[in-house]
Amino acid sequence: MGTQRQSAPQFETGELESVTKDNVRALKPKALIYFVDDEPDILEVFDACFSRKFQVKTFLSAYDLVDQVASGTVPVPSLIVTDLRMAKMDGVKMLATLHALGHEVPAILLSGNLDKSAAVEAINHGFFRILEKPFEPATLEAHMNDLLMEAHVHRIRSEVRAHVRQLTEIYQAMRLLLGDKIENFDAILDSTMQEAGQSESFDAVVGRLERRLDELLKVEEITEGLRKTR
Repeated sequence: MGTQRQSAPQFETGELESVTKDNVRALKPKALIYFVDDEPDILEVFDACFSRKFQVKTFLSAYDLVDQVASGTVPVPSLIVTDLRMAKMDGVKMLATLHALGHEVPAILLSGNLDKSAAVEAINHGFFRILEKPFEPATLEAHMNDLLMEAHVHRIRSEVRAHVRQLTEIYQAMRLLLGDKIENFDAILDSTMQEAGQSESFDAVVGRLERRLDELLKVEEITEGLRKTR
């Protein structure tokens, strides 16, 4: 008996787009986010609201989070969302301790009663967002996504700068090793750059890239300063 060929599932255009987007999201690794609060019920709400879109780990104590990160029991997260007032160690002290250990983690501070001086202290200790209670989960999620994107941009910029530095070091090493052995080494390199469609010298291209990275850093610093004054 011949086997019957099964027909492929049929999707409407909108359904196919939805399936494709879901597949892309499934392939993308979820950001690891730590939630810290000394009230178990609140942590359960966070887990229920955000565990579908993020890797969620909850801590009943800021001290426990610091201890586990410092010992390597848990990895450094992509983001921390923490309450301000907790026993043993508050949210501000927790982030300051993590920074002292060399972990620059984006963080959101949650507080039901935060005066201006406390807000300034929190910002000075590295909190990128301060959210006053009560708030909607969608509002918190929007802040989380913003910070994750900012951290991603910062990481890319740092990686690009590191690559430029490596490229410059390789170029300098080549000049030291080959400059005396190959006549007109710089001219040959410049000619190669021109054949690749670059009208500038190698030195000029690298220098221009470094200047643009410096400009990007200044823009980010200005943007961060404006955010803190809001």
